[in-house]
Amino acid sequence: NQTSFSAVPLLIILMQVVGIVVYYVLMTSSNLLDRQVEAYGVFRSRGATIIQLTGFGLFQAMFLAIPAALIAPWAAVWVVGILGITPAFEALTGGDFLPSDISRQAYLFGILGAALATAGIMIPTILQIRRNIIDVRSDASRPDRPSFFQRYLLDFALLGIAGLLLWQIDQRGTVYDPDSVGGWSSDPVLLMAPMVIIFAIAGILLRIYPLLIRTVATVLMSMRSLTASIGLRRAGRAPGAYARLMLLLLMAIAVGTFAASYGATVERSLDERQRYLAGIDFRGVLVDPGRLTDKESIESLVGRDEISDAAFVNREYFKTPTGIDVPVLGIDPIFASQNVWWRSDFALGTFAEVMRPLISNLEIRDGLLLPDNARVLTLEMFPMNTDDSSNSSNSSNSSKTNLYGVTTKSSLTPTNRSLTPASRVSFTAVFQGSSGKTMSAVLEMPKDISGWVEAKSVIPEQLTHPVSLLGVKATDRVGQSLRSEGKVLIDDLSVIFDDGSGAVVEDFEESSRWLIYSAAGVEDELVLGVDPDSESSDMVMAWSLPAAVSPSSRVIAPLSGDSVPVPVVMNPLAMGYFGLVGVGSLTTMSLEGYSVPVVLVGVVDYFPTLDPAAGFVVTDINHLHSLGALFQVSRLKQSNELWLNFQPSLSPEREAGVVSELSEFDAELPLGDTIHLTELLDRTNADPTLKVSGSGLLAIAFIAVLGLASLGFLVSMTIDIWKRTLEFAILRALGT
Repeated sequence: NQTSFSAVPLLIILMQVVGIVVYYVLMTSSNLLDRQVEAYGVFRSRGATIIQLTGFGLFQAMFLAIPAALIAPWAAVWVVGILGITPAFEALTGGDFLPSDISRQAYLFGILGAALATAGIMIPTILQIRRNIIDVRSDASRPDRPSFFQRYLLDFALLGIAGLLLWQIDQRGTVYDPDSVGGWSSDPVLLMAPMVIIFAIAGILLRIYPLLIRTVATVLMSMRSLTASIGLRRAGRAPGAYARLMLLLLMAIAVGTFAASYGATVERSLDERQRYLAGIDFRGVLVDPGRLTDKESIESLVGRDEISDAAFVNREYFKTPTGIDVPVLGIDPIFASQNVWWRSDFALGTFAEVMRPLISNLEIRDGLLLPDNARVLTLEMFPMNTDDSSNSSNSSNSSKTNLYGVTTKSSLTPTNRSLTPASRVSFTAVFQGSSGKTMSAVLEMPKDISGWVEAKSVIPEQLTHPVSLLGVKATDRVGQSLRSEGKVLIDDLSVIFDDGSGAVVEDFEESSRWLIYSAAGVEDELVLGVDPDSESSDMVMAWSLPAAVSPSSRVIAPLSGDSVPVPVVMNPLAMGYFGLVGVGSLTTMSLEGYSVPVVLVGVVDYFPTLDPAAGFVVTDINHLHSLGALFQVSRLKQSNELWLNFQPSLSPEREAGVVSELSEFDAELPLGDTIHLTELLDRTNADPTLKVSGSGLLAIAFIAVLGLASLGFLVSMTIDIWKRTLEFAILRALGT
């Protein structure tokens, strides 16, 4: 949700602020220790033990930390209350003080801060109290040694880690991970990337800084610039104090840059998240899609002056070969490429390039068109049992088998008629009228099946002409016949007119395209072969039935255009579910128990309105409609959502009026749940907590960091002036 996404940038900046505070404590304690190091050296030379000096430092630290831990929560309540009257929070509070109270956690955080401050003071103290006054004077006369961090090249190691984090963010494109149980979570390692990058750059600058200072000092000495060269020479011999200030300033600038850019970034992020959720200006769920006629309804909508374009879409679920449900969006590719919101980083190509493979496959099957005035459909069939035919083949020298496994006439006469596929399956013809209405009728077969028989089906009179044959459905009957394999030879598909005359619609003589949609896991086979009952080389279609344990259905359908395999676009997660490796890969989807072949024609990372964490498939809605008609699945034949775009010049008030009309109970297209993009954007812009939680808190964080940087400069400058009083006096005495 919006709150969790907005909290991530605040967490990033909070981590940087905490790092700066800890660094400030360490820097300040080191500066104070530089002032006290001679006193510690004198105490050590006069016999003070390490435990005594440690206790002295601990007493100083506790004297500062304990009052701060007690006062800080009350001071925070007062400061937070004052923030309510600042411009950043005025939209949220109306100019009043921010309400706040002190909780137990406030004291816990105060104690934690005091502990960090104590540790920041004690660590440098413990490192210094082991030296006596001679060691202190000796170290002061030498140039600063490289720190432990630089001696062991840890700055380069940190730079490598920062580069690795940047590379990982670039590869993944986000700091969020999809949860295994749904939703999103942030990656804590990647959230540390900004802080790691800042410290890595600072570490490299600390290594380069002394060399740069010494080089500049050498150049100025050659130019006889005494004042500048002496100052730079001092910085080159003891760069630690100056480098610490530079690092503090660098971190403060980094936080300021982040805070300055956050406002525009978060506004764009919130805007694009709402556009991704909506996908288009307006969409809604159809309450009663069964009564709609898509074409007429769309024409009436597009005819309105307020609407530029509209389309119906269908949301469904397909099963993978392993049984995983994957969301499927059926949409008109041309409408999508012209109206749906898109961002260039959703896929490698443009939106038009992504949708073009779907557009090129728009010639969807209409079935086999039947002549007008046709009243009866006939189909010549020859059911046979594979085991019987093989036995007969073994006992007959004149039998032979062709390339497709279909034997000649002498071997096709079954020895056990009761076990033929005619007793195993029932046949139904599926018809579709010109209005899109589908109906089925039983293909009746003679009781006495011997050799070739003629199956007949009455074409439903309720369908408007012209009528198409979408396919023939074969359903297993429950019984022992499931255990036997079999074949069905199919030849001339004809129609009979009112006057008793007939006409052949499909003779299977040419390379006619037919496909069988089997149940998942069932290995039905459909091939063209030589007619074994003809002297000529006539062709027939041979359907092989494997033995089965449980009954199933399959549909034998004529194909047209590029309807199979169904072209789809997937995201990488869905590709993994289906076991696909790239564009052009083939697989099958399970739809109402039927295996539908599909081909991957495009890959996208995101598609508006679809959750990438669940995987998704996008295809042409016409494919879903045609599959729904073929398999007689009503929800696939009908659209279940309405998508539309308003005219660009339409005012928000008029948009709201159109949305209200479409959402009414007695509207022409009754809608259930609706999403209106303008309403989403207005709601986001009107929510003060989203903006205040970002820009306001970041501005306060930057002010606090800037204050720490300024205070650090003052402390360092004061201590440095005190340490160099004698040096300044000598230079003054020499006439500078």
